[in-house]
Amino acid sequence: MLARETKIKVRMNQQTVLDVLHIYPPGTVIEYPETSNSGRVGHLFEMDLTREWSNPCNSFAYSLGPPKGSRAYSTSGNIIYCDLLTDAGGQRVPCQESHATCSKACSYADIEALSIPHFQASRDAIQSRLLALDETLSSNAQLLQKTMSYWAALRKMGCNAPPDPYQMTSEIIHTPGKQAWIEMWAKQRDESRHGQPSKLTCNGQLLFDHDRRNNLPIIRYVIMCCRDTEIHSCEFYNKNGAKDHFLDHSPSSGLYDVNYLQALFKDDTIEISMIEEEARQDSEGFDPSAPCRVVMNHTSVRSKCPHTHRNASGHLELAPMKRLCCQCIFCVYQPFKEYRTTCPKILVVCSRPHCHPIPLPIKTPASIRSNIFRLLEEMDHDLPNMTPRRFLRHPTVLSFLRRECPNIPNPTLANLHISLANRDHLWSYITQVQKSKFPLGTGWQGS
Repeated sequence: MLARETKIKVRMNQQTVLDVLHIYPPGTVIEYPETSNSGRVGHLFEMDLTREWSNPCNSFAYSLGPPKGSRAYSTSGNIIYCDLLTDAGGQRVPCQESHATCSKACSYADIEALSIPHFQASRDAIQSRLLALDETLSSNAQLLQKTMSYWAALRKMGCNAPPDPYQMTSEIIHTPGKQAWIEMWAKQRDESRHGQPSKLTCNGQLLFDHDRRNNLPIIRYVIMCCRDTEIHSCEFYNKNGAKDHFLDHSPSSGLYDVNYLQALFKDDTIEISMIEEEARQDSEGFDPSAPCRVVMNHTSVRSKCPHTHRNASGHLELAPMKRLCCQCIFCVYQPFKEYRTTCPKILVVCSRPHCHPIPLPIKTPASIRSNIFRLLEEMDHDLPNMTPRRFLRHPTVLSFLRRECPNIPNPTLANLHISLANRDHLWSYITQVQKSKFPLGTGWQGS
């Protein structure tokens, strides 16, 4: 238990009595604060004035979102006071109150199963959730999953070649049903960009074809029609002309199920159903129509599920993420800025249960994030060319880790917090500091 002291039935103000109050010493990081079904649980954080003032909610694994708000005065117009936020003389200090709630899930998820309430998160509960997500697939199911992911990625990205004004009209004629699906997929892809304009690229259709030399599969986006080896390429690709259009020979390497891939590109619903039904009957773990388990934090910018799902009409789609209604409410009480030196405390009150799965620890606590930013700012001449790989091996980082983790022989950033094992997080932090230090970039303009 990280709390220095725990009290029962503590008065917070004239209207509210806390069932339990946990008091934490300075520097304590809490990721899963306890809540209650019918009462209220308080978490009183003592702040370290030698460090930057930071809301402890920023370290919670639960992402706080709407409905939310803040106020400095009560509904009757009076200044808000809290009996637990007092100065050295025991006098209450004016404080500001803010509130928020917390996650979103794939629209193909079993919402009823995901809405089982929980009040606190133990290490065993988090480990159980990780084991449930880490399902073991057979080798054939992994091959089918990889094939579908490859197909979906090609559908999302398309041919990234610049548009050719002389090759803007596709020679492929689709049936009305296929054309409607293509338009629906393009709309879903645009929605996932959050209104950001897409780069103007080739509008050619993706083709599954064969290389005429050795009859191996390829994928192409091509003007000329090869009939002899499996390829993927753009329909405007031409080996004697436009070679910058998409062309991929990887289907012939054995990385994908060629029969399943060909059926996906040709929209052969009968062949697709046979392959997927066979995988379901063999209990291999691959089923695009099965309920999804993807749950993300409310603050995640992803609007579509990372997995491809099959809808009721049998077509694959990018399923939208939808918000789960959580009953838990976080109320935060912190002194006005001018009173923080005399009352260095923040009170977080949690009430009602969480109606969603326990979130995974993918959010880096604020104190650790501040240390990462400080290390980056100290790297001086190494910062312009910094990458996550170079950061992990930098002498400054290794020295810092040895100080922070003296009992671990070869510490890594993941020993500070497991979220730092995600290099995308590190890349985001590096980019933020680079933009701050070099607003004009690190090229000729920035120099």
